[in-house]
Amino acid sequence: MLEVSVAAISLRDPEEVVAAGLADTFGLQGATLTDISFAYQNVTLDMWQVVRNYLDRVDIQALTADEQLSYEIYSWQVDQALAMRPFLHYDYQATYFLTGVPPETERFFSDLHPLESRADALDYLTRLALVDEKIRQLIANLKVMEGQGVIEPAATMGIAIDVHRGVMNSAISSNPYYSRFSNRLAAIPGISASEITELRSRARTIVENQISPAYSALVDFMVEQLGRAPAAIGVGQFPAGEAYYRERLRYHTTTSMSPEQIHELGLREVARVQTELREKFGLLGYPRGETLARSFGRVATDGGSTRSSNAVDVFVALIDDAEIRMQALFNRLPEAEVVVRGDNYGGFYIGPSLDGSRPGTFYASTSANQPTYLMPTLAYHEAMPGHHMQIALAQESELPLFRRIAIFNGYVEGWGLYAERLAYDSGWYASDPYGDLGRLYFENLRAVRLVVDTGIHYYGWSFDRAVTYFQDNVGSSRGAAESNIARYSIYTGQATAYMVGMLKLLELRDRVQAALGDGFTMAGFHTLVLEEGPMPLDILERRVDSEITGAAAWSLRQ
Repeated sequence: MLEVSVAAISLRDPEEVVAAGLADTFGLQGATLTDISFAYQNVTLDMWQVVRNYLDRVDIQALTADEQLSYEIYSWQVDQALAMRPFLHYDYQATYFLTGVPPETERFFSDLHPLESRADALDYLTRLALVDEKIRQLIANLKVMEGQGVIEPAATMGIAIDVHRGVMNSAISSNPYYSRFSNRLAAIPGISASEITELRSRARTIVENQISPAYSALVDFMVEQLGRAPAAIGVGQFPAGEAYYRERLRYHTTTSMSPEQIHELGLREVARVQTELREKFGLLGYPRGETLARSFGRVATDGGSTRSSNAVDVFVALIDDAEIRMQALFNRLPEAEVVVRGDNYGGFYIGPSLDGSRPGTFYASTSANQPTYLMPTLAYHEAMPGHHMQIALAQESELPLFRRIAIFNGYVEGWGLYAERLAYDSGWYASDPYGDLGRLYFENLRAVRLVVDTGIHYYGWSFDRAVTYFQDNVGSSRGAAESNIARYSIYTGQATAYMVGMLKLLELRDRVQAALGDGFTMAGFHTLVLEEGPMPLDILERRVDSEITGAAAWSLRQ
């Protein structure tokens, strides 16, 4: 029943099914896009409720231990989906950030849609012709949301308008709906030159006659709505906003921590990490008492910079070196490769497709030269031993499909940040004091996020107050602080997952080590954490506590 329900509900999001390489597995019929209307979403929630009703009738004691774990993980997913029913109108759908409908749709076509055959190309065009309808659904959703009292804050809506207008007015050669398709056609076997010309012409016609006008309509509506957009940036201003925020925290951290607890944790972690930063600045002879911005300015100068044209090669070398070092820390590495691709924004990872048609990809920023001291930590977080290690291993396991593809942010982002700390704990920065300060820069950033996310959405901080706190405690420029605060204001609660997750993993590692003493190995702990795939942190903690009571079970992981 679990696999049947996973397939049925997954098919409600055909874009995700295609991107994951599961179209054949789930029997996806037709080349469609995901319906984003609220009516459609409510039907999906009704399906989740049917699953919940079924799970309530299951005799848990009759299940095997593995089946019980699957039951517990899936129950958590079902309950979290249903918990969002009262808050369907609260997620900002037209935002410029990765979670907005426009950027998600653009990336589906520019990066994720398969283009390996003539059939893929024709499916691409069929789906491309549906983008304008999806944008019209988005506009309708924005109107419904406003009727429920929810409008994206003015501070970020203005950015979104400019970004969407840029896509609308982009040259066809750089348009995200056209450029990759056009460039890829020549590499598809069996397509003639005349067919390529025809396919390009069809794509261009759709972009110019359907998609650009749809974007124009979206921009026009958002410009009109901007005059009614709130100056406040936290969701606490909306009806039931506090309840929504608590649900978002539970979803992203996968714990029961309250906003107050997360805020206080953030303040403690900021103090801890900044104490360590000051000590290491002192070892380099930097003046005591100067601002973080000034000290990190020295690090950027002393640590050197990497030309944008060389960034991909540097990241590849860092990842290759990490894979060699990881042999002593893990019992198994994934078979799927990770590639590095230059990107205007960069700093994120997309996992491999399950059908093997697309490798795991770390998108590295190549729009400008970058400080070298930040690059090792980025490579470790996004690729190895971070996201690629965890996600690819899960996909290659023999776990039930829904557990191989599940994303629990507290676990996934917690592992990414844990990977950064693991590199330090394993001596990878021993001869690179600037790289170590890059690690602490990012760890401090994740601690600051706990404070500003809860500050914005629970304590009602203004945009300026959040920016000032961020700038003072991260040492960033005003522009970088504004960009980060804009992200946290529209991706509610997600920024808290990193530090909460890492601290839990470190706590569990210490607990296992204390219990096993000389029998502890780092590789064994990592197998324990990774072998059952991603799961909510609360469930992981219960599982670890259960496992460490049995020396025999632990010995199997050595």
